[in-house]
Amino acid sequence: MKKFTLIVILILISFYVNGQVTVYRTYEDFKNKNGEIYDHYVGYSYFGKNVTIRLKNKNKKVRIRCKDMWGFVYKDALFRIDKRTNQPTRLISLGKIAYYENGVAHLSMLRDKSKKGSVTRGYFSYVSKDLSSKMVPMPKQLLSDARKKIKKFKKNHPEYKSLFECIGKRYSNYFMVRQCIDEFEKK
Repeated sequence: MKKFTLIVILILISFYVNGQVTVYRTYEDFKNKNGEIYDHYVGYSYFGKNVTIRLKNKNKKVRIRCKDMWGFVYKDALFRIDKRTNQPTRLISLGKIAYYENGVAHLSMLRDKSKKGSVTRGYFSYVSKDLSSKMVPMPKQLLSDARKKIKKFKKNHPEYKSLFECIGKRYSNYFMVRQCIDEFEKK
């Protein structure tokens, strides 16, 4: 019984020391594993482009504006910030291309241990060449400023031609986009 109690205590101490959230102000901080550690993710709030994540650290509430960070890790999931909208995005796949989905939906799914989340703002998905390059949103409707961005990205990166042929114009169907990403990564 004493060994079991000791193991549980060590796990709890490890969890407390390591925290659930690590915030990285810059990509260099992320690369160098130089992050700020917090105990819990509580939620997010937004007013226009002022998106804030709410955290707890040693029972004190902490608010960090997304525009003041590059990204963060929550429950082993990496989130990057879309600098245009200051919204978090979750890295889903990193290989020949980096693929992200709406971070707000994923944050609530992780926090609430749910398989479903809702998207009330922002884009459904994004891509980037790698973790250090600019993220490009995939348009979620026919008339969108993201159309120009994704068109330019495709033009500048012909190596992704087969991926975007698979996706076609179905950018808002992230199940299908995920499937195309998976197939592209296998080639």
